[in-house]
Amino acid sequence: MSFAQAQVTLWDRVEVRGAEITLGQMADLSALPEALRLAAAPVIVARMGNRAETLRVPKAEIAEHVRLAVPAMRDRIVESGTPEVSVSRIGGREDRASMAVHSPADVTRQCVELVHALSAGEAVGVADVAPVACQADPAPGALYYDALHRVARARRDMLAGERVVSPWIATLAAYKRGETKEVAVKAGPVVVSRHATALQDVPRGVPLFMATAEGHALVARPERGVQ
Repeated sequence: MSFAQAQVTLWDRVEVRGAEITLGQMADLSALPEALRLAAAPVIVARMGNRAETLRVPKAEIAEHVRLAVPAMRDRIVESGTPEVSVSRIGGREDRASMAVHSPADVTRQCVELVHALSAGEAVGVADVAPVACQADPAPGALYYDALHRVARARRDMLAGERVVSPWIATLAAYKRGETKEVAVKAGPVVVSRHATALQDVPRGVPLFMATAEGHALVARPERGVQ
């Protein structure tokens, strides 16, 4: 089977250690083209509670999460075998303690002021906010954490100048869907600059799917350029 036809079959049973369960833990992605594999592998498809030992995740739900996060995976997910993936936790209390410390809900909150207006559901970008001194939570619940894309989003339409409490500063989007950036495309020893549009909202450090005006798909990787 060629890369262009390669599909991914979800496993029936998996074992994990952390709270966030990614597609890379649910299936063998080695048959995918490298760029697509790097974009799809870190997509979070489920979360396990701190005290949970097992979890059953419908394969249809996993497939939908992946298709929304990485459109190019739309026809590549195979839901054969059992209708659900049975997830089991491995590891002891140390794993849970580490997981809790790194959970977005447990990180010390920081306050920010909106530099630009935001629409309901829009990702909050790094350039959309500026740090300010925390006061008495002037806009409680104004932002929420989108676990699928790992970014903070506006719960409602918001105006520039509003002060809010960000759930986790690391969830600010480094790239926002629809933004156009100039990127360097490497083809062997040749480096070509071109403009590409972001196809998803992602925080810093997460591979970004982009598209050129000619319809070519690219994956941006921090400090590694675009392939």
